[in-house]
Amino acid sequence: MHEPVKLYSDQTQVQRSYMQSLILANRYQDLPSNKSSLKFFYENARSIRKPGKFDELQCVLKAISSTVHVIIITETWLRSEQDAKLHCLPNYTHIYNYRNDSRGGGVSIYIHNSIKFETSEEVYKDGNHYVWVYLPKYALHIGAIYKPGSTSVRAFLDIFSMQLESRKRSLVFGDFNLDLLVTDIDVKRYVHALEEAGFKILNKIDKQYTTRQTAATGTITILDHVSTDLTKNQFKFALLDSSSSDHKQIYLELSKYRSQTKQRIQYEAVDYENLHKGINDATYTNEENKYDYLENFINTHITDSKIYKTKIINLPKDDWINKEIIDMINRRNLLWQQIKADKRNEALKNKFIVERNKVGKRISADKSKYYYNEFMKCSNSPKKMWNLINTLAANKIKTTCAPPKIISDSQVITDGTKVCEIFNVFFSSVGTQLANDIHVKYHQNPGNTLMYRDGYIHDSTLTQFKPCTEVEITKIIDNLKTNSSTVVYQDCPKPLKIIRLGKYNADKPRPVKVIFQSPDTPKDLLKNKLKMHEPVKLYSDQTQVQRSYMQSLIVEIKRREKKRRN
Repeated sequence: MHEPVKLYSDQTQVQRSYMQSLILANRYQDLPSNKSSLKFFYENARSIRKPGKFDELQCVLKAISSTVHVIIITETWLRSEQDAKLHCLPNYTHIYNYRNDSRGGGVSIYIHNSIKFETSEEVYKDGNHYVWVYLPKYALHIGAIYKPGSTSVRAFLDIFSMQLESRKRSLVFGDFNLDLLVTDIDVKRYVHALEEAGFKILNKIDKQYTTRQTAATGTITILDHVSTDLTKNQFKFALLDSSSSDHKQIYLELSKYRSQTKQRIQYEAVDYENLHKGINDATYTNEENKYDYLENFINTHITDSKIYKTKIINLPKDDWINKEIIDMINRRNLLWQQIKADKRNEALKNKFIVERNKVGKRISADKSKYYYNEFMKCSNSPKKMWNLINTLAANKIKTTCAPPKIISDSQVITDGTKVCEIFNVFFSSVGTQLANDIHVKYHQNPGNTLMYRDGYIHDSTLTQFKPCTEVEITKIIDNLKTNSSTVVYQDCPKPLKIIRLGKYNADKPRPVKVIFQSPDTPKDLLKNKLKMHEPVKLYSDQTQVQRSYMQSLIVEIKRREKKRRN
């Protein structure tokens, strides 16, 4: 896109307001930069697993003069949780959705750690990917969508329309594989769904502003685009042509953002001058040469010499990324743009191939040699060596990937509380399952399962377990929350959830409320040493099955009490 940028009468008010600052930058350093804006970077990567692709993304982010707060990647081609953890960016949190039933697909959102966020939705259905995050501070929803060209438009719009209707103040990035330059029935349905939800497309629908141009056929399309329902915000929008993919990159700035100040923390430190002065002025006598006395003397003066300091948390350094690599990427991208304008120029193509290979080799070489060279520089200086180790230790990639999820009974559980409950149930029953998996031939001969022979006296108390006493059990029960507690009894496959009413009193029975019915009969339940003191009360919120079970339990308790008295 060459200046001047023209305004057209068929543009919407939102498009006219932001198109005044729409640019196509030849260099990443030329992108607009406003410290008070929220910055987004979008790319259809066509696999970040391909060697060199993810490294180049880090170079691009370094080349942009200001911090990019949200990075959206479509077609990541990730296939597992391990793949996602291997493709984390320093100082960003990685939210992702992938598929492992076929090649390709996948979307990722990287949120800068200075911004708090919540993952509101992460879905893969009918071959389509949807990831939504929410930024509470800005009351802003961010969507990352990828719809392959082979999937049903109707099925996609059924889900996507509901997602748009349930969210206000949103920005949606994605590759929808719906060419906005074509006015077929599917595109009309898609645009109509956006309009019904109050969303407008920010891209200029014009052949001059395409987001994809295939190298083989020269076909131009607008498949990647951004839509929003924000009408009172100012945007800065840039298209970036890169040979890393046949899809153009998108850079977007949203105004009215307050920049994040560097985080400061307080920590304890020793004032060594005061420590030295205090020890010199103190009177030290230790005629018996006791180490305990010396230790206490030193610790006392260290404690007296402690002070509080404030430290600014600096961001991780970029290590191997340098200006030469960024300049090489810019030169390669410029050649790529020239090739698309002059496809028959073989000399230009050969020059581009040489430059492209240089970029890949330079990134690989600089990345592999950087750490070795840095260590060799300080091989004769231990102090510099430790400073380098501390610097590299600070460059930690955040491996925590959101959202947390676990698959149980063919269902994906993402709620944190439910995940904890699944682990509780698993660990409460895994012992019995493991014991049952031991072959029966080992049951008859304890020598196969015991580490020590009979009569062996253990010299460590940590290997011996004693049964809990009634006093210990009473203390544990008294410390349970008074609203509800879940207790698993011996030989009882399902837990009984009981509610204690009031504090424990040895002279006064404690009423209990059974919420979940036990699979055992009342007789078997009491046989398993479940002690319930009367009165056992019935509550109106119990189901009919629970009330019937409780009545049978009361009858069994009374029968036992009567038998004991007689």
